[in-house]
Amino acid sequence: MGTLYVDRQGMTLRMRDGVIELRAEGERARSMPGSLIDRVVLRADTQVGSSTLAALADAGIGLLALGGRGGQRVAHLLGAPAKDARARIAQCQRVNDEAWASAWTRQAAGQSGASCG
Repeated sequence: MGTLYVDRQGMTLRMRDGVIELRAEGERARSMPGSLIDRVVLRADTQVGSSTLAALADAGIGLLALGGRGGQRVAHLLGAPAKDARARIAQCQRVNDEAWASAWTRQAAGQSGASCG
């Protein structure tokens, strides 16, 4: 996944039907599939509507707006949480469960026909 940097003044950012568009003076300057982007960084004055903010969040694409001469972070929009977050939390909890890990290892070794010895 990639990061889209917008550093050209006067751009308009839109997202429609899974496609991110950058427009300059009403004309499409660039477009890319949203599935290739996981974050958008705005370093210049860029217009973004509320429907685009919602579409980015729904697609799991974060947005970071920078401002000032030093590029200080002004705003940060987080995309929707990953659909597999509960599974990842459960996996992390299993790391410390030695009894479960031993049983799982024995079962996995038995299914693969592998032996240690």
